[in-house]
Amino acid sequence: MNSNVFSLYNETKNMYAALKDAPESDGLISSVTAFTEKREEMLAGIKPPFSEEEKTLLQQVAAMDRLITGEVKRIQDGIRNEIKTLKKKRIYHNTYFNPYHQTTSDGRYYDKRK
Repeated sequence: MNSNVFSLYNETKNMYAALKDAPESDGLISSVTAFTEKREEMLAGIKPPFSEEEKTLLQQVAAMDRLITGEVKRIQDGIRNEIKTLKKKRIYHNTYFNPYHQTTSDGRYYDKRK
């Protein structure tokens, strides 16, 4: 059995376990980055022909990869929503403390009544 295939399977399994339902954090993002770099090195070392057991492990790695992609997408969406919320809070905060700051760019006042 190719030890690279087995180590790739173990790393992928460990990464999925770490990502599953984990909250967003800087440590999690750095571990995902480290995992992808390590995985690239492992994938470069895997060469055919494969035994039946190795084929099974690689199929499981591919299935877990789809799950990991979904978890990373979930984390990415959470971070994106958090950034949007912070931007809205900053705009509302500035509007609250300086309500007359938002003027028209050319200095005119437009009356909406006819």
